[in-house]
Amino acid sequence: LVVRLRAADHYLQQVYVDRTRPADTPYRDFDYRELLSLDVGDGARRSLFAPGGLLSVSARAERWLLWPFGVPSAGAMRRSGTHAIAFLGQRHFDDARLLETLLEPAP
Repeated sequence: LVVRLRAADHYLQQVYVDRTRPADTPYRDFDYRELLSLDVGDGARRSLFAPGGLLSVSARAERWLLWPFGVPSAGAMRRSGTHAIAFLGQRHFDDARLLETLLEPAP
């Protein structure tokens, strides 16, 4: 199954079956930690992410708007656990129970 997304905004463009591959090709599942670095040959491994957790090639224009608020490279892809949750030193979006406090179950 192929899911095709538009580059600029990641809108879904198309979902189709790739008939050029054998139908019995198994889906392989990997542990996320294994995907943090990839084999680059000769047994060496390299991460896509910079030491701070950013994927530099995914920089977006809003970084220039949000940088003064203390968010380095806002909108860029980040390694799990390194997402921006603070603006000007005040933490936001880091409460694991936030939705439970904001939402009430339907009657």
